[in-house]
Amino acid sequence: MRRVLEHRFDAGLRRLRELVDEGRLGRLIFGDAIIKWYRSQGYYDSGGWRGTWAPDGGGALMNQEIHYVDLLCWIMGPVQEVMALCATQAHTIEVEDVALALLRFRSGAVGLLQATTAAYPGLPERLEISGTGGSVVVEAGELRVTELVGEKG
Repeated sequence: MRRVLEHRFDAGLRRLRELVDEGRLGRLIFGDAIIKWYRSQGYYDSGGWRGTWAPDGGGALMNQEIHYVDLLCWIMGPVQEVMALCATQAHTIEVEDVALALLRFRSGAVGLLQATTAAYPGLPERLEISGTGGSVVVEAGELRVTELVGEKG
């Protein structure tokens, strides 16, 4: 299965990338990728592939959070170390519907992934990036917070 990681083209994420490239966030120190969506049991039951290891390849982390994993790595750089916890909490499926991961990036920055398909009614996805020069929050592809040292957001 080929996945398209189209969120790099969202306006808020492109602007975040520009701020990072311009050095306006300073040295990146922390990044969060948060997806708390909701999928009913009916969603999983409607397709024989959903919620399975093969051919779906995973649950909340692989099927939903993968887009924001990509974005977090696109902004923060390569991951060096991962500690994770996954569970199936709310659905009758083979794979996880809850996943948490702590990350250490090659740069020394740290990060957090939160993914679930069990958060009713579902919340907008978020990417939160903090550096020595400020913080940015992108929610549902839109820039929601830009706080830069010495600048009014």
